[in-house]
Amino acid sequence: MMNLDGTILNINSAFLETLQLSASDVLHQNYRDIAKRLGACNYKRWNVYEEISHSTELTFHRNQDSTQHVYITTIPVKVNNQTVGAYAILHDITPQKEAEEQLAYTLKELENIKYALGESASVMIINASGTITYVNDMYVQYSGYKKEDLLGKYYRDAGLHHDHAELLETIKSGKVWRGQLEMGTKHHRSYWVSKTIVPLKDIDGNITHYVSIHNDITEQKALENKLHFEATHDSLTGLPNRAMLLKELNKVIEKGQRKSDEFFALLFLDCDNFKQINDEYGHHIGDEFLKAYTKRLKSCVRKGDRIYRLGGDEFIIILNVTNGLEIERIARRIHVSLQKNWNVRGYCLRTTTTIGVSIYPEDGESAALLLKNADDALYKGKREGKNNYILYQT
Repeated sequence: MMNLDGTILNINSAFLETLQLSASDVLHQNYRDIAKRLGACNYKRWNVYEEISHSTELTFHRNQDSTQHVYITTIPVKVNNQTVGAYAILHDITPQKEAEEQLAYTLKELENIKYALGESASVMIINASGTITYVNDMYVQYSGYKKEDLLGKYYRDAGLHHDHAELLETIKSGKVWRGQLEMGTKHHRSYWVSKTIVPLKDIDGNITHYVSIHNDITEQKALENKLHFEATHDSLTGLPNRAMLLKELNKVIEKGQRKSDEFFALLFLDCDNFKQINDEYGHHIGDEFLKAYTKRLKSCVRKGDRIYRLGGDEFIIILNVTNGLEIERIARRIHVSLQKNWNVRGYCLRTTTTIGVSIYPEDGESAALLLKNADDALYKGKREGKNNYILYQT
C-alpha cells in the first residue's frame, strides 16, 4: 500500500518474496525508485490513483543474467470518496512468460522446418486410423493427386500400398522407419523415394499420427541399377557375366544342398571357328555374330534356364532338369540349332559349337568343380573332332 506521494506504507511477505527484497528495502521508499532500482525496462508512468484499477506487465533486469516478469494491478484507495492512496497487487509471471517465449520460438522453428520441408521434400500426415490429414504441395506435384483426392481418405484408398511388414511393424511399435520404396503416381507411373516415417505420440505415449517425409531418388536409383547392370552383365550381348554366374551358381548349389532331390546341369559352350570369323570379316562382324548367337541361344532354352557369357566365344547355360534324358535332349537341340547358317550384315557364315556338360551333384558339389568338369568335357569334345556335345565322365 502507498500514499499519494507514492511512498510505500505497508507490504506483505509474498511481495517481498516475489521481488527478493527485504522490508527495509521497500518500506517508506517511493515505488518509482524501487522500479528503477529493479531495472524496470518497460516501465511507463500512469496515474495509480485513477478512479478505476490499472494493470500492466513489467520486466525487471536486475543484472545481465536475471530477468523477472511481473503483472501489476493498482487499485485506488478512497476514504469518504477521497483518494488517499493505492494498493499495488503483484504476481510473478516469469514462468508463464518464459513458456510463452519458448512456445513462440518453437512455433517459429516449426514454421521454418515446415517451410524447409515443403520446399525440399514431400510430406504427408496420416492419423492412427490410417486417414490422411495433411499433404504438402510437393507431394501433390510428384504424386499427380490433388489434395482433395487425398485429404480425409484412407491411405490405401489413395493408392498407397505400403505392404512392407518390417515398415509397419517398426512404426506401429513407435519407432522411426527409414528406407527406400517404390511408389506410384495417380497415373500409374512408378518412382523411387527415400522415405522416413515418424510416429507422433500424445502425452500418454499413444500414437496419434504418422508423419511421412520422402524425397524422389528415381534418377539416383536408375543410375545405381545401370551401374549394377554394367558390373554384372556383358556389355556386348547383355548376358550376365562371369561374376554373376558364380554368384547365381552358388545360390543354385545352396538350394540343392537344402533339397536332396535338386538336380541341374551346366553346359559349357565354345564356338568352334569364331577366330576365323574375326580374322576373315573383322571384329565388328564378329561382334554382330555374337549378338545373333546369343539371340539363337535364348530361343533354344526354356523359361528358368539361364545363359551367361564368360568372354570371347565361351558361354555357360544352367539347365533346370529332372533327369539325364532331358539333359541330352536339350543339349542336342542347342547343338543342332547352332549349326544352322548365320546371316550377319549380308554375310552368310557357317559355324559349329562344341558343348561340355557337367551335372549336379554327381559331377561336383561346388561351382569351381562343376565348371572345371564341364570345361574338361568341352575340351574332350574338341579333341574328338569338335561340333559335338560331351557329358563329363570321370
